[in-house]
Amino acid sequence: MKRRFSLFTYPVMDMKAAEAALNRRAAAGWRLERVWLGVLAVFVPAHVPVRYCLDWCDNVKDMEWADYLALLAQAGWEKKLELRYWNLYEGPADAVPVQTDGAEEYRRFRAKVLRRMIWVAVWSVPLCLLSMLSVLLDLLGGPILALLLYASALHMMWTALALLPLWGLGGLVWLGRMALRLRQWRRAAEEGEPTPVPGRWSGLAGALLALAGWLSVLVLLAALAWDVIAGCLPMATVLVMILAGAVWRIRAALGARLGAGLRRMAALAFLLAAVSAGGRLVFGETAAAARLAPPLEGGHLFHGVTEVVLYHRTASTALLSCTDWDESGPTDDGPLRTRETPLGTRFDVGTRCTAWRARWPWLAEGTAALLRGGLEPAEGLDHVWHGRAGEDEVWLLQQDDLILRVSTELTLDGDWPRRALALLEEEDGT
Repeated sequence: MKRRFSLFTYPVMDMKAAEAALNRRAAAGWRLERVWLGVLAVFVPAHVPVRYCLDWCDNVKDMEWADYLALLAQAGWEKKLELRYWNLYEGPADAVPVQTDGAEEYRRFRAKVLRRMIWVAVWSVPLCLLSMLSVLLDLLGGPILALLLYASALHMMWTALALLPLWGLGGLVWLGRMALRLRQWRRAAEEGEPTPVPGRWSGLAGALLALAGWLSVLVLLAALAWDVIAGCLPMATVLVMILAGAVWRIRAALGARLGAGLRRMAALAFLLAAVSAGGRLVFGETAAAARLAPPLEGGHLFHGVTEVVLYHRTASTALLSCTDWDESGPTDDGPLRTRETPLGTRFDVGTRCTAWRARWPWLAEGTAALLRGGLEPAEGLDHVWHGRAGEDEVWLLQQDDLILRVSTELTLDGDWPRRALALLEEEDGT
């Protein structure tokens, strides 16, 4: 049987654009078979002329729901699909439209959709912030340093950083389209006019914007799976994926609203768990070998001056690796305070060192540029920067694809930077 396909990722505010796209297909002799994963509309030849109508979703607990469906059935409309915020109805080509009153459609949108969107935002935003509390605290304590430590530990962080401009721009465009539609709907309601239908190209732009958002989420999830496969995340992460899938599946089975969406989320979680676990078993060693070796793993920079390394952590991805450590100096008397970092608990001592290895020199240059804020070039030395942060002296050195940052209360001699560069050169040659 012949089939036709159309992109069907219209955002919530473009319901009328989605309805118009379906009816253009129907006028050309095609009937909607299904919407695959909420992304692709699949059409088959229509044996009788049909038309489509999209209506705002109704809460299944509402007492008037059954009466509303019966009224639609009398007008020739049959409920075909339930989408995230819409119900999709199919009827004969001469069926009377479900809604022609712009004021009523605007009221139903506020009652059925906008209220739910606000409720989801009120609950989901604090939960997301709470789940990322440790990350946010790290970023507040030292945003650039914490960000680079996370980027040295997770490919997912690299992906999120690359996608951040897209999310920011896409979010602004989404809010702008929502504000525009609300203004158009309110004006139509006040003037007693039908809800306006966006133009074909405007609707397509909205669908492409939503598609880009969903694809970016899939890319982020793929990076998450790769972190498990490469050993950057523990296998316990797979259990979390399975648990999340089980919870969504149970909620869908109990008749929760948007059951189809919950089932898709559960299937995605199970698929992600299977890919992560299977990939770890099959490609784990190869993926781990692609990770960069952490630099200066010996982690004791000031032999004869500092006494012992109190904290030592390493992390690596295929793009960036790091070694993070503390050294206890002669000024570190009495009980030592601790503080949390993305790689673990470190001591608040007089000397704190972090070294990075980048995949390419240009990436090392970009990493060093992020760390150079507030530092000045050291006199007579290339690729060395120096400054102060409170009572500490801060040094930053770069040698090809290696970067070393040292924050210390020690008074260093003038030859120390040259010895450190020689150490980096020796490390770079190994």
